[in-house]
Amino acid sequence: MKAISFILPFVLVCILASCEEASITPLTPPEEYSITISGETGDCSEITYRSARLSGKIELTNIRNDISAGFLYSKSSEPTVENSKEAISRYVNKDGSFFVDVTNLDSSSKYYYRTFIQFNGKVYMGDVRSFLTKDIPVVISVGDVSEIQLFSAVVNGSIKSDDGTIIEQGFLFLSSEESEVSHIIRSDYKLNFSCDKTTGAFSIYLPKLRFNTDYYLVVGAHYYDKDVLGPVVSFRTNDYVYSATPVDLGLPSGTMWADRNLGAISPEDAGAYFAWGETEPKEYYRNDNYKWSSSDSWIKYYIPGRNPSGKVELDKNDDPACIKLGSQWHTPTRTQIYEMNRYCVFSPSVINGIEGCLVTGMNGNTIFLPFSGYYAGSGIRDKQEAANFWTSDVVISHSSNLLSVYEWVARTSEDIVSFYATNMFYCYYGLSVRPVYETSDE
Repeated sequence: MKAISFILPFVLVCILASCEEASITPLTPPEEYSITISGETGDCSEITYRSARLSGKIELTNIRNDISAGFLYSKSSEPTVENSKEAISRYVNKDGSFFVDVTNLDSSSKYYYRTFIQFNGKVYMGDVRSFLTKDIPVVISVGDVSEIQLFSAVVNGSIKSDDGTIIEQGFLFLSSEESEVSHIIRSDYKLNFSCDKTTGAFSIYLPKLRFNTDYYLVVGAHYYDKDVLGPVVSFRTNDYVYSATPVDLGLPSGTMWADRNLGAISPEDAGAYFAWGETEPKEYYRNDNYKWSSSDSWIKYYIPGRNPSGKVELDKNDDPACIKLGSQWHTPTRTQIYEMNRYCVFSPSVINGIEGCLVTGMNGNTIFLPFSGYYAGSGIRDKQEAANFWTSDVVISHSSNLLSVYEWVARTSEDIVSFYATNMFYCYYGLSVRPVYETSDE
């Protein structure tokens, strides 16, 4: 115990009065005596992750109401008035003992504290002691990311409290650019979710992701006034699968059609979307990121009045079917589509909940055209209503000075298959490609 002492002069004045003949007795000489103040820094108890109880004691030879006692506490090893917070006790017991509950502390942190006494405009401090706050009693467990698709995934885990507190809500931050926690939690991608009230388990569906992209996520929970964060978890979304099986529909030309769209994992899957003349799918489809948007690149293909000798059919180097599947595959021509439309039967069909057209060939073999719609910008249109596909043909019967190509559309209507001449302003849209297979290179 470190004592803090000083001598306080005190003058005791006794006034004696006498009525004898109106005479006045003079004041007695002042009597001086001492008051000793002794401050002791006591133990720290009831320590949690965010609070603690500090105790101390003052020993007085005379009780004074104008003495205040409390503590200075700080992460500095030498707490002072300048670098510490003050915690003043509201009440000092008759035996001089007192305590203060300090709150809003940081978890897992070491604090230093000392007795703090104020009297007569002066400050007196006791010896320095320390304590360590506890870890936040919340455990966040995140399992492996599952059900990873091109544009989505599922995160499973649990949030539990060691002290029995039920944590019903959590939050998640997701980033495709940063792997550090401090950067991930500043991401604009944030989801709030609910936990099971009994087990604390959660399952979070993550939509609107980008294909073939690395992601980093952090799961957290708000516990009283603190945010608790779990570990960084990473995963990668799937890429498109480029494989196909040629199906013989018994067509006179011998042309065989792919059993699925380019980039699809099954016949009913939409697969990848391509701008005309591009060989890679994208996150969004706009004129500003289109390969042929520059006037310098138009010269490769036919444009009336500008390049009448240009190519009138998609070049193999610009054909995604040829690039992804091999030289015997290509985007179909209008002639091949007309042939399928003439000799095959189209009928509405549903496979695994996906609407589309079932195409039955002359020999009874079938292919399925899912209503996959098309992309404009970053949004998909006409899904579950129509199947929009590119042809390899450039439109030559038009007067526009822009590149113009054909697309074909299958839908459940009177005209199952129809063609549209699409000019430069729409060639950057993302459409499906249904490849065709020929037994020899053209």
